[in-house]
Amino acid sequence: MIVIIAIAAVAYLKWDWLHAQYTHTTQVKFNKGDKVYVAKNRFENEGMSSLGIFRLIKPTNNKGESILLIQNIVELSKLKDHRSSYLGNYVAQGYYKFKVGDTQSKDSFLRLKISPELLTDVDDKAMPAGYNFADSDYYVFEESVGYSEVLK
Repeated sequence: MIVIIAIAAVAYLKWDWLHAQYTHTTQVKFNKGDKVYVAKNRFENEGMSSLGIFRLIKPTNNKGESILLIQNIVELSKLKDHRSSYLGNYVAQGYYKFKVGDTQSKDSFLRLKISPELLTDVDDKAMPAGYNFADSDYYVFEESVGYSEVLK
């Protein structure tokens, strides 16, 4: 009985992490260097005009956690104009803490190399004091991408 309670407690407390790991192991089939495309459902959603692109930042004193912040967007209309949903090339997958506005959470992200020509800066791009970029890669929610071209 104690084992069942312990398993239930771990599942409850780490649900987001467990869900992200399940999604990654059962659905993500990218290899390093693979082309990554914006998912078809992002273009079909009438209320969605852009895709948030995150950057990993870290404390300059190396004390504290790294976190993802939205630094850029990809305007879906720009992709439609070019008749391509190609976003970038796959580097890796990971489970990261991220912040949108005042809200922090954790989720599964894909790490990509994205052409800077696709990116538009967000209005509130300010880097928090005491932080700098951890790398030159870009990060997107795993569910925002797909494996094939959807704009032909």
